[in-house]
Amino acid sequence: MGDGVTDNTITFRALLGTGDRTIHISAGVYLTGKLDIPSNTIINLDSGVTIEDNGQLGPEDRLVNIEGKNVYIKGAGARVISNRSYYISSEQRHGIFIYGATNVTIYGLESSNNSGDGFYIGGPQGQPSQEIVLENCLASNNRRQGLSITSARNVKVVDCEFEDTNGTAPQFGIDLEPNYPTDSLSNIVLLRPFTDANVGGGIQICLTKLDASSPEPTIDIENHLSENESPAFRTVGLSNVISQISYTVAGSTAQDTSANTSP
Repeated sequence: MGDGVTDNTITFRALLGTGDRTIHISAGVYLTGKLDIPSNTIINLDSGVTIEDNGQLGPEDRLVNIEGKNVYIKGAGARVISNRSYYISSEQRHGIFIYGATNVTIYGLESSNNSGDGFYIGGPQGQPSQEIVLENCLASNNRRQGLSITSARNVKVVDCEFEDTNGTAPQFGIDLEPNYPTDSLSNIVLLRPFTDANVGGGIQICLTKLDASSPEPTIDIENHLSENESPAFRTVGLSNVISQISYTVAGSTAQDTSANTSP
């Protein structure tokens, strides 16, 4: 029931089942706890759908979890939101958590007010997420990051907005930051990202956890528009690893490419 009062956790879990199905959700405000999206699932969310955290997530719980393959979520005008005031500790309660997953597309969805990240793309050691697309998505007023990418291959983030991140460092709109030397940031493409008023800054690439044995990061950031934040873009730890990083700002024809040095 999308009345903003009824807890739909049990119903949603039954609806998702073990995957291999297409799900349509009509407009409404649906309270829920942690949800795991199984493989081979298509979810169509009407404009006006709000999936809202019921306030009972544990310190390591994420609201929407995708750890399988072949997941498509269409959510133009739909939201996944939390109430940060429920939680005074932990920065791991992310809105959308893509972890070791393959072939995931999320279109038009907002993930805001989370006490962790709006969107997180990563994976266990040796199992990066692969073939991930975020398009026309929004992350606003999240505590740690709008988007974190820690271990992934073949990621496209297209025409997405990340704004007003505040609360727990590093507080960037987008943070590309591996956790282990074995993590991969391969063929990461950010097209026309818009970052606005993030306390830490717009986009950060932090490679301090990588070393000479790490996979070579290849990152392409094109036509970044940054407003009301500083720095707009920064790199940390590039001397640790051979890398290919390109970066352009909106309206610029010049391109900065770095290998072991900041642009």
